[in-house]
Amino acid sequence: TVLQAAVSDGFNRLLQPALEREWWSAVLEEAEASAVEQFAVNLRAKLLQPPVKDETILAIDPAYRTGCKVAVTGATGEVLATAVVFSGKPEEAASTLTSLLRKHACKTIALGNGQGS
Repeated sequence: TVLQAAVSDGFNRLLQPALEREWWSAVLEEAEASAVEQFAVNLRAKLLQPPVKDETILAIDPAYRTGCKVAVTGATGEVLATAVVFSGKPEEAASTLTSLLRKHACKTIALGNGQGS
């Protein structure tokens, strides 16, 4: 009959595609949220991981005007000490660095590029 044909046509041409789009939109939105959440978990684990396993590291980011920023990180990645040394005061800088190296038994030194990046 004409009514059955109209209902069938309306469902096939209009209602079913709209329902499918709505379903896919919801599924993709949920998948995207889950992917972002998993990425955050993975990234957090990577960022909090110590740079060198079981090593205490003295890191220096050189700068002339504002001083070289120095940090000591422990074997598990925690910050043990920080300091600022100035290349214009070499004796003081050497004393500070030597003190940090001895106090924390650093075997590894990391140097930044001084570019703030």
